[in-house]
Amino acid sequence: MAHVKGFTKFGLTNIFAEHDRTAQNYKNNVDLNRSYLNFDYGVDGRSASSCNKAVMNRTKEIMNGEKIQNQTNVMCEWKVTYPSELCFVKKCDSGEKDKKGKPVMWDYNVPYSNELCEHFFREIYQFTSDRYGKDNMIGGYVHMDETTPHIHIAFVPEAVSRKTGRRTVSTASLITKKELSSYQKDLANHMISVFGQEAKYWILNGRTQTGETIEQMKARRAADEKLAERSRELDEKEERIRLLEEELERERLEHEDKLRELKQRIVRQKDINNIVDKGTSVNLSKYQNIARFLD
Repeated sequence: MAHVKGFTKFGLTNIFAEHDRTAQNYKNNVDLNRSYLNFDYGVDGRSASSCNKAVMNRTKEIMNGEKIQNQTNVMCEWKVTYPSELCFVKKCDSGEKDKKGKPVMWDYNVPYSNELCEHFFREIYQFTSDRYGKDNMIGGYVHMDETTPHIHIAFVPEAVSRKTGRRTVSTASLITKKELSSYQKDLANHMISVFGQEAKYWILNGRTQTGETIEQMKARRAADEKLAERSRELDEKEERIRLLEEELERERLEHEDKLRELKQRIVRQKDINNIVDKGTSVNLSKYQNIARFLD
């Protein structure tokens, strides 16, 4: 299986330091006791900083001195993993301890044949070099000290700009959707031509970049679909609750308006009653005075 990744000019030295095992820390399960098994193609003993300079020098050469934007990926990497069916599992001490103080053991895929493994990666590096140009190749790092042997093939993505039609450095212009597919198909055919039909599933083998088998991938997809369906149900419930809350809020406001109107009517009625009561009192007093006069 193979997948590609692009990198800007920032942090390239750290990437190369991780590849040549001169970094301080590592993200994956790297067994440094087995790092002596690692090998490379085209690096020729260059340090991480030297490889970084090689990328930038090649970029300037391609761009003919023209400034390149900071967000541009000046380096690409194809990562190709060795088929796990050509390996046996070996447990190694990670050097860590669990909560009970027992050693934490990691599983590693170890090739049955080192010769076949080296030939595998040599062909992949040569294929990629021929495809993208030897002048653009920075090197291929084979890691034998992680879960499964794999190679990182670093190169400068020289391409023809889709906008200007000029020579440029651009991952987007070089690694198109079509190229993502055709690279793997062409590589698979190349491996068959070299190793025979036994290599038919070495590249296009139904695995994802996490190393899943076809069965594992189907199980994961089924679980993902179930999770997505559950998520949709929750979204629908949340939407119904939102609509109900909006309806309740509208009813509350309507009741408040009616209550306010009713209070205003009560106040007005009281005012009217007061006026009537006062008027009645005045009239009665008037009539009483007239009656006394007539008497």
